[in-house]
Amino acid sequence: DASPFARGLVRGYLEMAGHRVLEAAGPREAWETLDRLSVDVVAVSLALTAGGAHALIEKMRGQPKYAHIPVLGLAASDEEASRNAGAQNLFSGVPMKYDRESMLRSVELLAAALEEGSGEPALAGERG
Repeated sequence: DASPFARGLVRGYLEMAGHRVLEAAGPREAWETLDRLSVDVVAVSLALTAGGAHALIEKMRGQPKYAHIPVLGLAASDEEASRNAGAQNLFSGVPMKYDRESMLRSVELLAAALEEGSGEPALAGERG
């Protein structure tokens, strides 16, 4: 997310729940982070500019090294989530960025599925 406030909010939610968080202010920084470090899940703001969330995820999906990494598209509003409902092939879920419970529930369900090797579950906050 380009907003330090939004990144701090999401970081706080995830760290308080016991997750290790790496953050990036934009697509280029996110790609550089992916290239340097191993990650289990990517959470990306759907409002991301300068190349956009969709471009970043499409680039990830095109690289075998990153194609398997689940992605949560964090929406700031119901309207933003609805606009991205057609991109379900890009995202493992679209919880609301400012809805702490929905976001954490989505992350926990995804983490459990990854640990069990059972694929990607239906996540909290998904629009169908």
